[in-house]
Parts: sequence; structure tokens; C-alpha cells
Amino acid sequence: MAAKDLRFGIVGLSMGKRPVKQIAETPGAVLGGVCALEEEVVQRVATEHGCEGTTDFRELIARPDLDVIGVWTPSGLHATVAVPALEAGKHVIMTKPMDVTVEACGRIMAAARANRKAVLIDFDSHYRPLIRRVSRAMAEGRIGELLHADMVMKWHRKQSYYDGGSPSGWRKRWETEGGSLANQGVHYLELMLRWCGPVKSVRGRIRTGAHEIETEDLCNAWVEFSNGAWGTIVTTTTAPRNFPATIQMHSTDGLLFWSADGLQRFVTPDLPDGGTEDDLPPDPAEFKHIIEETVAVINDGAKPTCSGEWGRTVTSVLDAVYQSARQDSGQRLIG
Repeated sequence: MAAKDLRFGIVGLSMGKRPVKQIAETPGAVLGGVCALEEEVVQRVATEHGCEGTTDFRELIARPDLDVIGVWTPSGLHATVAVPALEAGKHVIMTKPMDVTVEACGRIMAAARANRKAVLIDFDSHYRPLIRRVSRAMAEGRIGELLHADMVMKWHRKQSYYDGGSPSGWRKRWETEGGSLANQGVHYLELMLRWCGPVKSVRGRIRTGAHEIETEDLCNAWVEFSNGAWGTIVTTTTAPRNFPATIQMHSTDGLLFWSADGLQRFVTPDLPDGGTEDDLPPDPAEFKHIIEETVAVINDGAKPTCSGEWGRTVTSVLDAVYQSARQDSGQRLIG
């Protein structure tokens, strides 16, 4: 018996335009409805894709013909949409991060367990073959026993970026979004955690240096991993221009230096003079994007790359960094 087509409803049509397009090109996926705050935007997208639209996400959740609700709202509102969607019997997918507090992520996962529904987080880096090959190299311990890791993200954002959006100003408020770590840096924090392993404790500092915002535009954190390795995290949106984010990891006789521009350096005990991308273990991306993966997870039982539990793990670290910073850089244990 063939698996049925999954009918998706997407909430949030700023970043949500991307999954709307992905649904249209994915076998087994059908766009059933869209939701945004602006009526004009809703009607334009609904007309273009031949689906229904609404400005009230509760109407979308209540529809019995939808199987999956996609949440592309401001990060601090994810649980507000996801929990009732799960309680209504829908699977849920969402953009990163899962939410901005561990408590909110816990509510999402409790609803998922109670209703036996899937939750997937769209950390979209993992659909790139190079990222997956680095992930496999680190999982196999190719560079040896990790001693230290650095993650650095220095980007530029204008004040207008923080003042804009829908609703306006959501990117500069703690209630709806974190700052440079939770919004931009979380992509690379997630990769660092996947490559370097669980975190035991963090110590963080944050400040606002160049924008009129509630949240931080400068973040430094010091990390102790469960395996005893140390690490540092630097994120900012105060740089004069965007620089490629980097993650560097090393042992006594190996290192892996990745940047958003590609693999920069790969040294192992077997490759003391350094290797190339071709020396990384093969692990090409199986899916092109979150929609393809969601269809496979729900219809075929595929293992999700970024499950709800993993999303909660990532948020637990960024939440701990913020809590440490607010408590005058006190150490925060994870778990």
C-alpha cells in the first residue's frame, strides 16, 4: 500500500517562503494552507500555490485535512504554535532554534510524547554533503581525542534589520528572539555540539555594543565538554561586514578546521601533512531539505537528522549561556 501524501500547513511566511517552495517540489508533500499576520501576504502566497490561507494559526491547526504544521514564526513563539498543533494531532516541523528556553522546548516535547507525533528541527546545514562528511569524521574520531574547539561567527546587521520584521522589532526583543547567539550563531553552535559532543558546563558573557536592542549583539562563552575538552564560542552582529563563520577542533596530533567557505584544514594521525575534502569519510546528504526528510520520517520511519530531543539539547546550551551571563558569568551546568 502506497504511503499517502502529507498535507502541510505553514505558519509564518517570511522565512516560511522557503519550505512553501520545497513542498511544491517534493513528491509525497502537498501544501494545504498558509498563515501569516498580513492578509495581503497570505492571499498572495495562497493564490500562487493554490491553497487556503488565514491570519489565525489556530484555524490552520484545527483543520482535519492537515497532517503537518510547519512553524516559521519568531523563535520565542514556536511553543505557542507547536504545542496546540501537537495536541490537535499534527506532526510539527520548525525553523531553528526549537525555542529560546529549555522550558518551552520541554512543553513541546511533552505534547509530542503525549500525542505520539514527530517533531523535527530545520538546521538546514545538514543537507549539505560536506557538513555530513565532517560529522561522520568527528563521530569516527578521525582527528583523535578532542582537546579544544573554537566556534567564531562575526556578522554585520544594520539597525533596520532589528527594527523591521513581522511583527516589527521581533528580532530585538528577548520575548521573541535571542541575540547573536540564539538567532545567527545557533546554526554553528548546533554543528559544534554535534561534532564535539555533549556539554558539561558553560560560562557566558553578553553585551549590546552597536545596536538599540534588548538582546545581545556580542556573546563570548567558555565551554567544558563532557569528555573533558574545552571550547570557546564567539558570536556578534557588530562586525563591519560578514565574515565566514568557522569551527576549529584539535587533538594533540589532529585537527579539523571548517569554515562556511568550506574545509580549510584536515590533519589526522594518518594524514600528518593534511588531507583534502576527498579524505573525509563519504556521507552524502540523503535528503535535499527538511520537507523531503519529513515525508521519509513520517511515512517510512526514517531517523530524523535533528529531532525534537536534539533541538532541546541545543537550546539547553544557549539558554545556559544566557543564564550564566545574566548571573554575572557564573558557571552553568548542563542537564
